[in-house]
Amino acid sequence: MSSPDLAPPFFSAVNPAENALADHIAERLRTAVIADGQLVAEYRSARFERLVARMYPTAQRPALRAIADVLVWTFLVDDFLDPHRPEGAPERVDRVRAHIDSALDHRATARPADEYLTGWLAAALDGIDAPDHAWNRHFTDHLREFATALCAESRVHASGVVPTVSEFVATRHDTSAWNVCVDLIELQPGATLPERLRRSALAQAMYTRAGEIVCAINDIISLPKEAAHGERHNLILLIQHHEACSLPEAVDRVRAYMTERTAAYLQAKAAFLDHARGHGPQVRTASERFTTGLEHLIRGSYDWMIDTGRYKLSTTT
Repeated sequence: MSSPDLAPPFFSAVNPAENALADHIAERLRTAVIADGQLVAEYRSARFERLVARMYPTAQRPALRAIADVLVWTFLVDDFLDPHRPEGAPERVDRVRAHIDSALDHRATARPADEYLTGWLAAALDGIDAPDHAWNRHFTDHLREFATALCAESRVHASGVVPTVSEFVATRHDTSAWNVCVDLIELQPGATLPERLRRSALAQAMYTRAGEIVCAINDIISLPKEAAHGERHNLILLIQHHEACSLPEAVDRVRAYMTERTAAYLQAKAAFLDHARGHGPQVRTASERFTTGLEHLIRGSYDWMIDTGRYKLSTTT
């Protein structure tokens, strides 16, 4: 499912600090006191340093480490709430969410089962040098929305209810932490947007279209593994289920959707940049760097997905 025609039409780039980042993540995993040895092994094979280095190729080392801590934490939460793991029991979901809320409010009260989640998040937040108060508020809100959405998805998994296609798409940005990833672009040099532009309807449309591309690519690449594991929370499998079509037909529909979303993103980007030009040369430059950063998220995600062990059937990840 990693054929060349899936590659988004944006340039690949790699942060030169990738190897140092690998050492940082390995050390964080070593000191996080994660009891699940299999999970630690899976995370080493996932090569998250490659993901972060490709999504944020211009980040300086302190910011890059903080970004890595945040993104690896989102995967830890996702896996902790996986109903196929012992920790993902429905009765534990509310407690996990409460502890994450505590960490976000800087009043962590961790318990043994999820100590590494709250501890990891607290350390990650300490490493963030927020560009402004408004950014920090949005970033915290997006982390909270991510955790809330994953907890809700965990309950749906446990109930056995198959979501509709529209329900799945509506929550995908939150469950994938896409808005968190977008926020982190602004930690790179010269890519910080003024608040009025960051929250504008034009910017929001651009973020949404970009996220739809990444989510579609992810569901195509992860399809063999998720189908083999009986997973339903995949756009292709939901289309197949609800529209009573064959799997190849569902794949073709998602590929067409991805192509359409890419065209929609390019239109949204053009409108955003045209609007930004009216705010002066400094804002124009920051906006251009930000949109380049957004495209690094798209292309970097793809480059990592086709390489990581996380989505391969030959591994247990």
